[in-house]
Amino acid sequence: MKVFFQSLIGSLTAGVMLVFAGCIVFILFIVGLASIGSAPPLLDIQPDSVLVLDLNTTIQDAPVYTGFEETLMEALGGGYSVTYLFKLVDAIERAATDDDISALYLHGSLQEQGYGSGLAAVSEIRQALLNFKESGKPVYAYLVDPTQKDYYLASVADEIWINPFGLV
Repeated sequence: MKVFFQSLIGSLTAGVMLVFAGCIVFILFIVGLASIGSAPPLLDIQPDSVLVLDLNTTIQDAPVYTGFEETLMEALGGGYSVTYLFKLVDAIERAATDDDISALYLHGSLQEQGYGSGLAAVSEIRQALLNFKESGKPVYAYLVDPTQKDYYLASVADEIWINPFGLV
């Protein structure tokens, strides 16, 4: 009987230790996941900085579902770049009120993959650029081979530069 109780107490102790170790591993796993998903640190913007908007992207108003093929192509460097409209408009609006941002510089040509970069999205960006310009800060644009939508956005700019080998 004595051996039975020794074996029982040993088994219960081992079980408690196993549960305790499992809880510690689980907590470390959750902390690790939380640190991966945490927000990136805020940028340190120097005085007299210029916000550069690279338009070599597709602008969409909502995230799209990406299947395995699209995810694989993006990971391999294929596919196309997507910028979400509301993030772009928010960045322009924040730059208008940021004292460290002194100007805005547009360059590139909009990509029209899928249903992205439609006229409604471009109109919202143009309105955000007009609001930025009302803050008294200049807008500059550099175009290579502009489409009508690119020129529509650049028409807000104080100065537009076109590549000598570009086409209009």
